[in-house]
Amino acid sequence: TTTLNAAWQKDHIVSLANGKQNDIPNNWFIDQPNGVIYGYKAPGLWQSKDASAYGAFNANGHKFYPGNVRVEDLNGDNKIDANNDRQIIGWTRPRWVVGMTNTLNYKQFDLSIFLYGRLNYMFDFGGEGQDARRVQRKINYYTENNTDAEFQKPIFNAGGAPGDPYYQALGYRKASFVKIRNISLGYNFNSKMFGKTGISNLRAYFQVQNPGMLYS
Repeated sequence: TTTLNAAWQKDHIVSLANGKQNDIPNNWFIDQPNGVIYGYKAPGLWQSKDASAYGAFNANGHKFYPGNVRVEDLNGDNKIDANNDRQIIGWTRPRWVVGMTNTLNYKQFDLSIFLYGRLNYMFDFGGEGQDARRVQRKINYYTENNTDAEFQKPIFNAGGAPGDPYYQALGYRKASFVKIRNISLGYNFNSKMFGKTGISNLRAYFQVQNPGMLYS
């Protein structure tokens, strides 16, 4: 026996207290769902081969070098600023929540497997500051011998603030998953075994919860 269930949600903001005007500090945007991720989008890191490209930004006051976060310049003015270059990256609430239960019965035995998933949404874990001042998680960061890295290079900053102000742009991840929520194997004892004990039904089972992911 297989049982399927799925819920689809797509909400959007029609208007706010100030009418059809976005409330950026609260991440509320007209015609967008509640819970959007709004910020800089980073396709990766600057590399040595990009010298002419990041040089154009540096001419406008930036300090980009190989190993720094490369941020999308939406209006093409070779400047990265909050008013013109932030964008909606995604949303934190899943579009789909799905589940499937498969149950196999054979004589007195039954085997049940329950799958659960949340699909089409994102998670913001904040990125990695890499300010070279404190203990942090072990990550794959940029060095001259590791240019194809996931995170920017360590940049010491005496003030304690992250040396690269755009490091958070590397903290957005797709969060969809399908996991095995439960596996249960049971045996139903024959009621005739109990005679006049008053026991009409008895089932012994072995259960495993959250054994692993199928997709993540």
